[in-house]
Amino acid sequence: MVNRRPGAQAMRTAGLAALLVVQACGAGGEADDADDGGAQDGADGSQDDDPFWFALSEAGWLEARMQHTAVWSGTEMIVWGGVLGSFPSDPTFGDGGRYDPVSDTWQPITAEGAPSPRAGHTAVWTGEEMIVWGGSAYEVDRSTGSTIYSPKDFNDGGRYDPLTDSWRPLSLVGAPFPRYWHQALWTGSEMIVWGGFTVAQGTGIANDGAIYDPATDSWRPIDTFFLPREIYSSNEAVWTGRQLLVVATSYSFSVPYVVARYDPATGLWSLASMTGAPDVIGERVAWTGSELILWGQQTELGSSAGGRYDPVSDSWKSMAQVGAPSGRRSHTILWADSRALVWGGITSSGQETLKTGAAYDPVADAWEQLPRPVDDIGREAHTAIWSGRDMIVWGGRKGTGPGGQEYLKSGTRYRPQEPATATRPIDPSPLLE
Repeated sequence: MVNRRPGAQAMRTAGLAALLVVQACGAGGEADDADDGGAQDGADGSQDDDPFWFALSEAGWLEARMQHTAVWSGTEMIVWGGVLGSFPSDPTFGDGGRYDPVSDTWQPITAEGAPSPRAGHTAVWTGEEMIVWGGSAYEVDRSTGSTIYSPKDFNDGGRYDPLTDSWRPLSLVGAPFPRYWHQALWTGSEMIVWGGFTVAQGTGIANDGAIYDPATDSWRPIDTFFLPREIYSSNEAVWTGRQLLVVATSYSFSVPYVVARYDPATGLWSLASMTGAPDVIGERVAWTGSELILWGQQTELGSSAGGRYDPVSDSWKSMAQVGAPSGRRSHTILWADSRALVWGGITSSGQETLKTGAAYDPVADAWEQLPRPVDDIGREAHTAIWSGRDMIVWGGRKGTGPGGQEYLKSGTRYRPQEPATATRPIDPSPLLE
């Protein structure tokens, strides 16, 4: 097994810029399918010849970025925040835009009343509003305009109503202490905030959280008395409809991660069985409505592997390997009605970004490679949402090897030729890198 504490230690102490650098650096060296020049071109290479992918129009006022958030409102994708680069001098954004896939048009989001610029924050969609919370940014000396080379974490946020194009603040009373790269899940009536990293605490690890009720604009803490001691730092999380499932780095190092279960109704924590769990790192997760799908890079081989966890039976099932995507990180995974879609990311060598992916069908336990887009480019640290019809990908970064990097303000939409009929409730909130 791989001891992951050194990586977590680096993230604890280095702040936002180092986190972005760590994400961009390679951790392996296997040969990946990084050839993004192998797109399945049409007769003339035009967008019209691609039946699956459609390039998004660009908003001239929306700058390139990564580590932003995106949510699906039911009619629009709402993008907000983010950062351009990995250094303290790179700008952090406090703006955003709304994309309508029907008209292929963008609208700006008002800056009046919006939270301060930040990255590493979270956003959830409540059914009426987008709630933004937390994050981090390098401070700017307002008198000189120069950057103060010390990151500041936030425990504030805002509620954005697209119908009125307006923001209102969240209460700070009872809010968790400042943090970034935490998890935020919408339960149907409340937002659960958990974990993350912070420069405000000595350990750098945030192993706590709170629940926000927008109806009363109030917070209540999550009881950590019964929090399993095996949890070192939290990486991913999903809401099952009844429990919060947290995927966390393990203190024991006998396994690369553990899955902890939290029930808000009882306030109790428990550890999930890890028998049969896949031996992977860089894991990303999606919730199908009945199972947690966890997919990542095998610790020993660098190829990909995954597993399915059923919280009712507290058991794992393996996932087919045939047709699975290559090993990668900084990719996205989302649940698209009946299949999990894995897309993009960066190779384990850290040199190439990918425009490859695959769809996983848990009923058939089978992968199907997604077609490569004709015109789009490989990307990592992007966002991806499911609209009920399309996977909409936006922003991120294209690695160009030793020659440098390109930050993106472009996007693309993937539409299966025969979209599945939605049979399970889905959380439209994205999973951030």
